[in-house]
Amino acid sequence: MKFLASLMLAVSLLTLAACSNNDGATNSGQNTENTETSPGTDSNSVNGQTGEVNSGEEAAGAEELTADSVKAAIQKEGIPLTSSKADNDWVLNDTQPDRNIVKTKSGEEEIVTIYTFNSEEARQAGLVNFKEQIGSLPFKYLTFEHKNALILYYYNTEETTDPAATEYGAQLDKALKSL
Repeated sequence: MKFLASLMLAVSLLTLAACSNNDGATNSGQNTENTETSPGTDSNSVNGQTGEVNSGEEAAGAEELTADSVKAAIQKEGIPLTSSKADNDWVLNDTQPDRNIVKTKSGEEEIVTIYTFNSEEARQAGLVNFKEQIGSLPFKYLTFEHKNALILYYYNTEETTDPAATEYGAQLDKALKSL
């Protein structure tokens, strides 16, 4: 619960800062980590404190994913999602998130936030926007990308870039790749 309170406070502060600094713009021109891939390709890698897992498979002209289809795939992998609303979720590249809570085996809550953008390019810009907004805040999270969908998974275990080292990371990766 302490983790969620800290996360919500930081998100509120970042939202306020993003609104005043960017005035609604999604790219402030700041340098970000060079984790972008060329449009239409994914690197199938995990990066930095914030693990970024790409699916490595992009189908040209593929149907866009919806938050409901991503949630259904996640639940099919056995992850019990509970919808959660927060007034201070990050809006990335003008896209509102679908925020969910999962309980770990130890009873702690972790956050799974699903963004479905209009295109893969919009998703890539959304991830850049997220990295600009989060800056150097000490969150432990992994990102999973496929087609137009982005999942942000805030976990409570030791800091890692390996999805298998978290309770639900490997399942989230598998669920998104299945679409």
